[in-house]
Amino acid sequence: MGGRVLDDESKALENEMTQTLKNDSVGVTLSFDGWTNVLNQNLLGSVFITSEGKVIIWKAVDVSDELERWKEVIEKTETLFKEIDKMGVNLIAVVTDSAPSYAAARYVFIDFKKYLFMLYY
Repeated sequence: MGGRVLDDESKALENEMTQTLKNDSVGVTLSFDGWTNVLNQNLLGSVFITSEGKVIIWKAVDVSDELERWKEVIEKTETLFKEIDKMGVNLIAVVTDSAPSYAAARYVFIDFKKYLFMLYY
């Protein structure tokens, strides 16, 4: 499967996800976690959790070159926040793991008082 059929189905799923997130009257949580795939790439995964507990996998970004450089991680995180804002989603909390680059990003974004930042190990 590919081409137009795959593109159309991908767009339909993306629209459905966006509507589900926008319709959450309480707000959603964004969770970040990093891992290494079979190609040995370092990925930053993004998952939404609705106020009803529904998990929606959003995207994974290759951060292989930026993993230990917190400034680049902050830039990627800012880009994700802008994208979420553009989608019209009410983001109320962000959860990250304890990796040093993500911890640094948390401290920089602590000024974003509209989000609750949480840490898990």
